[in-house]
Amino acid sequence: MVDMPSSADIKKRYEDAAGRVAARYKEGVDKNTDWHAKATSEKAESNYAQRMQDVIANKTRQKGLAGSSQSEWKTGVATKGASSIGPNMRASSDKQVKGYEPYRSKLSGVSLTERGPPGIGNMVRANEIVQAMLDERKAQKGF
Repeated sequence: MVDMPSSADIKKRYEDAAGRVAARYKEGVDKNTDWHAKATSEKAESNYAQRMQDVIANKTRQKGLAGSSQSEWKTGVATKGASSIGPNMRASSDKQVKGYEPYRSKLSGVSLTERGPPGIGNMVRANEIVQAMLDERKAQKGF
């Protein structure tokens, strides 16, 4: 018979580790020197494509979601997500501005056609904005 720790012991160990994990996590990140090169390699793309095909064929996503519920999702989001979203947004505001700036610049330079009659007559102007945004996304991201 295998001697296994109780669920209560595992829970306590998990909770106790929460105080140490942030420093260890950062240490692991600092040690990594080639994540980007590996993640953008042809091998990584091939592995990703194969795994996604497996996920689709086996309906893995759907099966995984079947093991959860609306109330579990809401509870998790309300308790964990709500408390972390503000600090995470503040921490990434420079990145958000960096991503926004090319689109702001592109859109501020769009010369719109004259206004048409109210309603559908102004769809041309909306399309000009959408096209400018799509053009910028392609210029920034290549798709």
